[in-house]
Formats: sequence, C-alpha cells, structure tokens
Amino acid sequence: MPIFRYPIIRLCLAFLVGICLERNVVVPIVVAATLFIAFIVGSVGVFSFWLKAKRHKLISSISIYGLLFILGCGVWKINTPQNQLNHYSKQFTTSEKVFVTATVTETIRDDSFIVEIQNINSNPSKGTLLLSIKRDSIKPSFYEGQHIRFYAKLESLQRPLHPSQFDYAQYMALKGVYYKARIDQKNVWILNEVDSWLFWRGKIKRQLIALLNELGFSSAQMDVISALFLGNKKAMTQELKTQYINAGVVHVLAISGLHIGIIMWFLGLLLKPLERLKNGNLISSGLIIVMLWGIAFFTGLSPSVVRAVTMFSFLTIALQSKREHNIYNALFGSMFVLLICRPQFLFDVGFQLSYVAVFSIVAIYPLFKKLYYSRHTLIQYGLDLVYVSLAAQIGVLPLSLFYFHHFSGLFLVGNILVIPILTLLLIVGFPALFVLSFSDASWLVKVLQFLINGLNKVTLVLSKQSDWVFDAIYFSGVLMVLSYFVLLSVLYFLNRGKGLGLIGTLIGVLCFQGYLLYKINNVDNKGLVFHQYKKTLLIDQQSGGLKVFKSDNEENAVEKQFLSTVYKDTVEYAPLNNYHSVNNQKVLVLDKTGEYVSGFCPDVLLLTHSSRVNLERVINELKPKRIIADGSNYPSLIEKWRATALKHNIPFQSTAEKGYCVIE
Repeated sequence: MPIFRYPIIRLCLAFLVGICLERNVVVPIVVAATLFIAFIVGSVGVFSFWLKAKRHKLISSISIYGLLFILGCGVWKINTPQNQLNHYSKQFTTSEKVFVTATVTETIRDDSFIVEIQNINSNPSKGTLLLSIKRDSIKPSFYEGQHIRFYAKLESLQRPLHPSQFDYAQYMALKGVYYKARIDQKNVWILNEVDSWLFWRGKIKRQLIALLNELGFSSAQMDVISALFLGNKKAMTQELKTQYINAGVVHVLAISGLHIGIIMWFLGLLLKPLERLKNGNLISSGLIIVMLWGIAFFTGLSPSVVRAVTMFSFLTIALQSKREHNIYNALFGSMFVLLICRPQFLFDVGFQLSYVAVFSIVAIYPLFKKLYYSRHTLIQYGLDLVYVSLAAQIGVLPLSLFYFHHFSGLFLVGNILVIPILTLLLIVGFPALFVLSFSDASWLVKVLQFLINGLNKVTLVLSKQSDWVFDAIYFSGVLMVLSYFVLLSVLYFLNRGKGLGLIGTLIGVLCFQGYLLYKINNVDNKGLVFHQYKKTLLIDQQSGGLKVFKSDNEENAVEKQFLSTVYKDTVEYAPLNNYHSVNNQKVLVLDKTGEYVSGFCPDVLLLTHSSRVNLERVINELKPKRIIADGSNYPSLIEKWRATALKHNIPFQSTAEKGYCVIE
C-alpha cells in the first residue's frame, strides 16, 4: 500500500498544509492575493515549459504543489466569514443594541437557535449568529425557515476559562458563528414570510414526530428514530447517550459514513439485476447516488450527512471499476471537493473520524482478510464484521483518545451485536417511515419498536460492564501524531516488506516511550483551585499523582476534563476539609460556617460558599500570605473581600478571573 504513489494524495496533502498554515498564521489578504497571482503566472510558465521539454520534473512538481498550497491558504481566507465585506461583525459594536432581521436555520435546543442574518439596523448583512432565549422568558415558537426580527446586544462567544475546558467558542467558529444574542419575549417579532425549503422540511419532520408519538413510540424509541432517520440527536437524553458511549457504539447514533455505507451496500444488492443490462453499472451507480442524496435531503443536509454522502458518492463510482487506486482517488477526491467548498470541515472532529475510519478500512481490512478467509458465506460475514470493526478502531483510536480521552473495551463486542440490528433498522426504517406517513400499519410499528428495543437493550447490558470502560485517559497531540507515524510505518512494512517501514516503526515506538518518560519525570508540581458554581474543587498535582479535594461526591465536567489533560500515575480522592497541605503550602478553607482554629497560620486562605467570616479579624489574627475566593461565593461578597485584602496589602485572586488559581 504505497499510498503516496497516487498523485491526488500528494496534491491533497499540499492543499491541507496550506489550509492549516493560513488558519494558524494569518497572512494579510493583499499579500496573499499578490502571492497567489504571482504563483499562478509562474506555475503556468513552468508547466508550459515542462510540456514542451518533458524535463525539469522536479521544478514542475514543486510548482504544482506550491500552487495547491497557496490554493489552500486562499480557500481558508475566502471562506472565513469575518473576511467577507458585508459580514455583520463590521456593522455594529458590542456596546449597543441593534435591530436584526434573520432566518432560523437550526434548532440546537428548545431555547437556543442558529440564525442567518439578513440585515442589521436595516443595513444588508450576512453571517450566522447564536440566538438564545432568556430562561425567565416565555419561549416563542421558533421553527427552521421562519423569518424573525429582534432587538438585542450582540456579544462575542466566551472563551474557556481554563485550558482544559471545552472551547465552545472555537467549536462554533468552525460553523461560522462568532457572536451570540440573548432575547426575551418582548424584543422579538415573528415575521410572516418563511424560507420555503427550510420551513417545509422542518414542518414535515414535526408532523412525522407527532404522528410517531400518536402511534405509541416511547421517548427512548423516539430518541433513536430522531437520531437515525431525522438527523437530530440533540434532543436525546444524556442518560441514553452515555449508555451508548459506555457500550462503545455511540457512533451509531449520528448519521455518518457507517449508515450511508450500509444503505449503499443494500442499494447495491437491490439494484444488482440492472448490471445485466447494457451500461447497467452506470445506471445502478447513478440510482444509488440519487437515492443517497435523497436521504441526505430528508435528514436535513446536516454537515455530517453531506460529508458522508459526498464521500460515498465518489466511492460508488470508484467501486464500479474494482480497482484499488480508484478507491484512494475517490476518497481523497471527495475530501478535496468538500474542503474547497468549506475548509472548516478539516478541523471538525466528525470529518476527521469519518475519513480516518474509511481510510483505515480500505488500508487495513485486506491485511486481515489475508490472515483467514472462509468459504462459508455466513462465517465470512461474521469475520468481515470483525475485520472492519478492528480496522476502523485501529485507525480512529489515536484521534478518539486525543479528543475524548475515553475508551470502551467493549467496542468489538458492541459492533458485532449492534451493527446487524442497525443494518436491519436502516433497511426497514426509511421505507417504514414513508408508509406510516400515509397509513397506520400497526405491524410496521411493532417491527420498528422490536428493532429499536433490541438496540437499546444490547447497549444497556454492555454499558453496565463498567470495568471495561476507561475514562480520563491522558493522550496529548504529540502522542497522537507519534501513534499515526507508527501505524503508517507498520502498514508500509506489511505491504512493501522493506526495512524502511520497520525502522520507522521502531523510531516511532522509541519516541512514544521517550515522550511518556519525559512527562513522567517532568510533572509541574502545583496546586489548583478551579472555578465552580456552588462547588469547591481543589487539586494537588505532584509527581506521584493527583489528590482531588471536593465539596461533594459528584463528578463534574471541569474535573473530568482536567484529569484527561495531565499525566498522572494515581488519582486519590478525599473530602474537602478546613485544613490541607497543597504543594507544600498550608491551605485554610473557610466554608459558609466561617469556623477555624486560632493559631493556624496559613500560606493560602481559600474562601468558599460565601463564608460568614469577618475577614478583617481573620487577617489580623492568622496573617495569611495570600487569599483566594472560588466560584461558590456571591460576586458582591468577593468584591468586598478584595477591598479588605487590598487594604492590608495581601494578594487577592478570584477564580472567576481565569477560571482557576494556581498555588505554587
């Protein structure tokens, strides 16, 4: 599998490097345009010379790759919303309220929406905005496709308070959303006109959901139907989502390459008789592609569905030729097309996982098949399921550990049990929903309920095997890159049998081990107080491991995210008391009672839960060297304490400032 012999792969890599560079190193648009024009002129000249002389291939190659590199830079710059002249960010200031006319394009939750702006203060504008409704306000009925007008202040999305926290602002930026607005009932007006496509698509979905509820589907069954057939897993309960995560099969809940691949396989079987006709392969491929895009439109054309259908449209054409190189060309060709249209896809986790999974299956599955092949169809089907699951998991594991720091050892068992049920559900589900829209066929309802219940019961049993679920796994970006270097080296060695692949594997493994040893021996010893609403979280990070002190026994997102981003041998949990030694410093914790023992002189005074303490008296009596107030305190009280500390020249910090405070 010498994949780099395929020109499109090398060209794609040059294009990807250009996108990555432009995202991280912003080049002024005038400079970029000048370089782009100059390089095009130079490339045309060099390429023309190469056509005539058939020489200087190195110069021509550098020219072509350079052109793709600059094309990647230009595509990112052009597709960045804030670089567009009429983007709404250029027509307001964050200190003033504005009148906005927009179209609702996506429902995130009952009180949160994505809207496409048409104008601000009657000035034509464009761009997307996150719109939320205040909790104490009556929720207006917003539907996708509706035109609305509201009066509100537009604010930048908040960046995370500490490095280990999920960066929601960056996540939304990849969707082209940089600002948010909060409204109440009196400052929003629903206009009469609607966007026909968005509105009618949403209306059909709402009517279908209402119909299925009337037919007796339970809430858990409706969650699965919404995720698999309507492209909406946001309404799914966290309990059901966690159940699928722990079972190692959460990927079945989002319409992706797996689902589109199953549907493509079934359509191929269904249309196989057409291959007997003249140009039957072409007709069959065309029908498959049309039906795949029909499903994409039905489910709402979400980015994950569009990516998957585009990829498998290319693969459908490539598979007709039954040549390996065409599959690789189709895979990277579809990637190139998608990134030309929307380069932000490259940094989308779903995009990365989808392409890595398919690439892994194409590259690794044939190697497994060489190990053992059965002539019995049923046995080989089971083996193929195992081989494909292992190949995909091997490919996505480094990415999955890097992004989610979670691994379920039940992924193989889960896939073997779940995918056959999922296959039947997808084959039966779409026709069943179409039929149920016109008739109340009770037997179809029972079939769907039986399959969905089977899916939920299997995942429920697997999710209870907690010993096989591993959380808060440390896996940095460096380890991810080294893992893929080792994987590619192993594949090169197994396919080519050359020593270069073996040498690369050994170097990669040594670097992986060396990096881990470095992290083990260079732990940054410190204490951390995190910003938590109504809670206190104190962590002592030492070379021997972590000690976690909490005011309650519940695991929270901040704690979990931090534990997954630091290397640790052990994690020890203990209740939060009044007295702790953190990073060799004495810490006095004062809770709401304000009680303490006289004579204990702390290095750090930690104020929590709006402590009823006379800070003036505590400072005079205990003489702390430093004072910290966490997020469990009232903001007004924190400011009062700050003034008192300033009066006595004692350093004062609030966790609200950065999201955490360090005890060094």
